[in-house]
Amino acid sequence: MDSMEFKQFLQDNSTVVNDFRDSALTYQQEKNLNRPRSKRFDDDRIEKETDAMVAMFVVNVYNKLKSSIKVNPYSPYESWTKFIEQNNVLEDLDDSVAEMEFEA
Repeated sequence: MDSMEFKQFLQDNSTVVNDFRDSALTYQQEKNLNRPRSKRFDDDRIEKETDAMVAMFVVNVYNKLKSSIKVNPYSPYESWTKFIEQNNVLEDLDDSVAEMEFEA
């Protein structure tokens, strides 16, 4: 499973990516309000900054899991899904994102 497949798996099987995105967007909007009016970002820039945060989040989680998963070369995707299910990864991610607070 590569990082894009992992992101799709997360989106198909949990709300963690959307929840993180909502929190990141709120953070970016609040951060933008603290900028001087002349230096504030437009909505497109805020969306791009939020998308970058989401991408970084997914890649970081993917890389942490990747080092823990023993991949069967004949069924690599199933190796990932089995590990995720057996170790309650989705539930743990949901809890972590729910508790997450961004700081400027």
